[in-house]
Amino acid sequence: MPRHSVAMSTDKPRSLSGTRKGKLRYTLRGGFDFDTMGHARYHELRKFVKKGNDFCKELGNIMQERVELELHYAKTMSKLSAKLMKAAQKGIGSIQKAWLVIGKEMETDGQAHRCIANSLEDDIVKPLKNLQETHCRIKKTVECNVSKTKKCMNKWRTDERRSKKESFTVARENEKVQDMTSDASYSILTSNANLAKDATKLENKKRKLEESVKKSYTEYYTYCVRTARA
Repeated sequence: MPRHSVAMSTDKPRSLSGTRKGKLRYTLRGGFDFDTMGHARYHELRKFVKKGNDFCKELGNIMQERVELELHYAKTMSKLSAKLMKAAQKGIGSIQKAWLVIGKEMETDGQAHRCIANSLEDDIVKPLKNLQETHCRIKKTVECNVSKTKKCMNKWRTDERRSKKESFTVARENEKVQDMTSDASYSILTSNANLAKDATKLENKKRKLEESVKKSYTEYYTYCVRTARA
């Protein structure tokens, strides 16, 4: 087997980069990385949609100019045809009838361009205009909903950080009391009445702190879930 084939067969499948892993990972500490993942992609989508909207608007303006040009051409041809037929009717000679036919053909040509203008306006200009107006209404509604959702998510994110800080403070205080209770339990073995009384107080304080820790953990978890759903 050639060397390059062996090298290809022994290559390990490529894994996700650290940056990409960070975007896809969700942890209790930080939540989804919305700023680098959802926020950037949302603005990319907005730019893409805006380009399409601008293109439809520009295309509609161009076709509207084409409609106006066709109507102007038809109107001008109609005027020239009327002048030519009027002049041919007053003329004399063997080519009088030929000029009358040419005048009628000019009128027919003008009517054809008028039909083209009407078709362009009905089949292209108006549908594009309606499409753009409908798109703008939908776009405005969606952006409004996204803005509300983002505000809601930011609120939950703020509550999540606050709850995290409170949970950390309570847990640290609980650890201190746990260590003090352990020392007090050792001192009780020495049959010291004062130390036994202090140990009882610490036990009560420890139970209260344990309840506070459970409550703070539950609250923090709830805010994390709400933030992730938002």
